[in-house]
Amino acid sequence: MSDVGVTSFWENIKDIIKITLTCGSYRLDAVPKFYTLYPLSIPFIVLGFIGAVYSFLVSLYKRTFQADSIYLLFFLSGLITIGLSGSGYVYRANSFFICYLFFLIKGLFLCCRFLSSYHTGFMLLLSAGYLLWCISFCSFYFRVYTMTDVCPNYLYSISFRECVDDVNLNLDYADLYVDLVNMKEFFFFYYPASPYDTQDEETFTDGIHTYHFLTDYSTKISPSSVYVVYKKNNEFLQNLSESGLAYQTWEYPYYYVIYFE
Repeated sequence: MSDVGVTSFWENIKDIIKITLTCGSYRLDAVPKFYTLYPLSIPFIVLGFIGAVYSFLVSLYKRTFQADSIYLLFFLSGLITIGLSGSGYVYRANSFFICYLFFLIKGLFLCCRFLSSYHTGFMLLLSAGYLLWCISFCSFYFRVYTMTDVCPNYLYSISFRECVDDVNLNLDYADLYVDLVNMKEFFFFYYPASPYDTQDEETFTDGIHTYHFLTDYSTKISPSSVYVVYKKNNEFLQNLSESGLAYQTWEYPYYYVIYFE
């Protein structure tokens, strides 16, 4: 219940739709370029969702049952639940994909019905598009995916210790945000601490500094803090640039260290 709140309701909904249909800041959500269901599916999913909303409104007016309503209401209830939660992680929305599949099929059906005279050519063209995406993905998966600097899990396998050590040695700060998707276990792998001192899920205090393990669009930007940020965390970097604060940057192979003078 501590996660429930309305302060970031719309941000959570926007974020969960983005990372379930495309990909998030981190590659463990989905592979960029291919997304979760291929980019080709997105317009048909949107069209199918609109069609399901229309069918639901018609069913209310006519007082009849429509199968679309099951998927639509299940999807909307999931959106509301995630909107009220602390943040939108993709694993919280795994159940969305059965709804996306239904919306995709409905969207394709609506297109075929609209293009009734050309639906055979349309489906052949669409099938060719999916086949090309599939071949491209297989090539990427079997030829590139296993490389250390591309694998979705490499965010955790690359050490951020040099960044943190340099910060502790050269900067005076109150809070340090380490871009670890709230996975504090990776921090304590490099900086072991007593389990009695690490009960807090989001922060750790060593008596001098407070360490945070999540850096995203909702992260508070403060001149008294330092940020170790994954280079492709575009949401935080954009939020930082829009803050209007003057900051300094140290660049490492996969991270930025950002601080304020």
